Amino acid sequence: QDITPERVLELLPHGQVISSHSTKVVQIPHDLVVKYGHFVKAAEAQSIMLVSENTSIPVPSVLLVFKKEHDTYIVMRLIRGRTLQDCWEELSNPLREEVLDQFTEYVTELRFLSSEGHTPGPLDGGKCEGQWWTQYGAGPFKTYQDLLSWLNRKLSQSSRTHPLFSDEYPLVFTHQDLCPMNLILDDSNKLWVMDWGMAGWYPAYFEYACVKSPEAYMATRTGWISAALPRLPNYEAEASKLEIMRFALTFLPFC
Repeated sequence: QDITPERVLELLPHGQVISSHSTKVVQIPHDLVVKYGHFVKAAEAQSIMLVSENTSIPVPSVLLVFKKEHDTYIVMRLIRGRTLQDCWEELSNPLREEVLDQFTEYVTELRFLSSEGHTPGPLDGGKCEGQWWTQYGAGPFKTYQDLLSWLNRKLSQSSRTHPLFSDEYPLVFTHQDLCPMNLILDDSNKLWVMDWGMAGWYPAYFEYACVKSPEAYMATRTGWISAALPRLPNYEAEASKLEIMRFALTFLPFC
């Protein structure tokens, strides 16, 4: 049976709830998953399709995107497996290395996508969202210089002694939340990358900073971060500047 918005809305009340936070994820028949809510953006589906069409990274297949009232719905194929949050600690060392090799390859592939013709941030040209953009988001930014000006204003508000961000680092396609909860290992030990809701074109140091951040550490509480960080290009100096910005992100979000 063809999947339509009407059919999805009919099935949702009887589905299996996977997540029931502000963004809801529900499994419905025919091995489908529906992610929906006020904070879900069609740009997430755009990101998944960009990655699917231009890399070898395993991501869910997007079958349908639609909007009803204030909520956006993304219908995808169900990916069966276990999150690294649940299984990392019990994996053998050889299997951990295999998983890390896949992870390294995925990040490399993302960084080779061309940002030519794209504005900074999400693919729909909307606000930048994630832990470095205040709880309200920031932008949208028309140019890389606009984005840098915003970052440097927040950095200066937090500390006047640190050198500013520069444009020496290119914009690369960035997931922004490569935590164990968003990485699924299937029965064939293939690693799938989920939850592309914060993905977009960001400075090259953002992926490293997002994986390293205290926020990520508190969310994972596994050995994943210490294993994954050495596999990423090291941007310790820039990541430190982003951490220093947290004062302004918290207390001066609109300045």
